[in-house]
Amino acid sequence: MQTRDRARKRSTGASIGGSTLLASAAMSTLQCPHCLAPYPPNAFGRVTCAYCRTTTTLANEGGPASSAAAEGAGPVILHADFGQPKPAGWKDWVPTSYQRTFHPGAPAEMRVQFPPGSSRTTHVVLESGGMFDDVDVTAAFRFLAGTPDASAGIQVRGSASGSYVTSFNSHGLFWAWYVDGNNLQAKTHSFVAAVSQPALHKGQGALNVVRLVVRDDRIRVFHNGVLSTSVRHTALQTGTVKISVNPQGGPILLGVSQLVVREAK
Repeated sequence: MQTRDRARKRSTGASIGGSTLLASAAMSTLQCPHCLAPYPPNAFGRVTCAYCRTTTTLANEGGPASSAAAEGAGPVILHADFGQPKPAGWKDWVPTSYQRTFHPGAPAEMRVQFPPGSSRTTHVVLESGGMFDDVDVTAAFRFLAGTPDASAGIQVRGSASGSYVTSFNSHGLFWAWYVDGNNLQAKTHSFVAAVSQPALHKGQGALNVVRLVVRDDRIRVFHNGVLSTSVRHTALQTGTVKISVNPQGGPILLGVSQLVVREAK
């Protein structure tokens, strides 16, 4: 990553690939377009995010040459402030089979802990208060301790009819599937099952950014900025956004941060 110590040019923009870019003076904080983590002040050139490790090209004045919009994402419509014990826009409940705590920081993080002897089923640990149709959801995950077989991920269009789900574990395996129903008797239909994705960072403490995009009947999954799968399915049209965990018997300590819901483009 490069920083500029000398006096910067006074131009108000730069041209890369034929498009004019606004100077960083117009931006209060430089952010990674993939996970929204902050970049260092005065960053320019090719910058690798310290959190999700994806690389973005910045203009000379610090403006991003690629942005969330360039990646096919629309404006932010909901985010989760994990520095607060009750993030606005998300349902609030008191968990009984696990613990959920919120930790301010850069970035702020929700931590979910399941004890030994937990179930081997999927638990929803966070759910949006509103319903959405076409969304682009990004979240960063860290497996901090516990069984390496535990998995975590994102659900969209969640309702009594079912949901679209993707999850991964610290072995670098990921899944994507459709759940038909919303109880223990619900049937699952796999799009991808236990597939190794080299873009996923393995092991405890590794931070991985998962992005799940649904627009019309198209479902796409990205890991750390890399497209992992793209399928079509028509069963579900609208529903909530969820973060889910399968503790695989536990124990498990998981960190979730940088949860952002955008309008899908």
